[in-house]
Amino acid sequence: MMTYLRPSSNRDHSSRKMKIAFSTLIIVVLLGFVFNQLAYWVGGPLWAVREAITSRAVSTISYFKSKSTLQNENDDLKKKLDEKNAEIIAVKNQVDLYKQLDSYIAMKDTTANESIVRVVSRPPQTPFDVLVVEANDNNIKAGQRVYFAGIPAGIIESKTGSYAKVFLFSNPASQFRVLVGVNKIEADAKGKSQGNIYLTLPKNVDVQNGDTVYLADGTVPIGTVSQVDNNTSTSFIDVYVKMPFSPSRVDWLTVQKE
Repeated sequence: MMTYLRPSSNRDHSSRKMKIAFSTLIIVVLLGFVFNQLAYWVGGPLWAVREAITSRAVSTISYFKSKSTLQNENDDLKKKLDEKNAEIIAVKNQVDLYKQLDSYIAMKDTTANESIVRVVSRPPQTPFDVLVVEANDNNIKAGQRVYFAGIPAGIIESKTGSYAKVFLFSNPASQFRVLVGVNKIEADAKGKSQGNIYLTLPKNVDVQNGDTVYLADGTVPIGTVSQVDNNTSTSFIDVYVKMPFSPSRVDWLTVQKE
């Protein structure tokens, strides 16, 4: 005996499948919506935190980069300002130099046999009343006499290249003959440094503070007596002579060329 499925049973089976599929679709959609909302609810704050951190980091990097740039620009401007200040000082020094030269020339008229030289080093940079001068004139030589505003000041001791070394009469290595006082007593003198000259005379010679002292071969004073010490143990007196200028303040000299 044969059994046959009834058509209604097949339709019921197909309808059940469709319901299951539709239900599954609804569940999937609902789950997707729920997960989407859950992700937004959970991930939203995390995303905001991430954005805040990223924004803060970018802002911090930009701040330090901007600060570094400003610092570099500030350093560059400061360097340029220092350079300009140095140029201004150099110009000012040059102007002062010409003013000093004009003042010196006004004190002493020069002749063809004289050359004005600038002092580039002086005490305390140089010891024992030694001056270093520019000597670009080829006619300037060792042994020539130098003057300060017409006053005999010393001798050119040596010349090297475009510079010359001057021993002032107050240099301890300087020894020379002088005439002292109204009677112009001749005596040997030597340098005592710091613009001072020293000599000894017999006690019977009348020498007073303020007496004028000349070079033995000259008529222009090189200084005045500043102190007379009566040495009781000998028959001589010690005489100290002060030159009329300070070696540490000499800027220009005149060289008497041969």
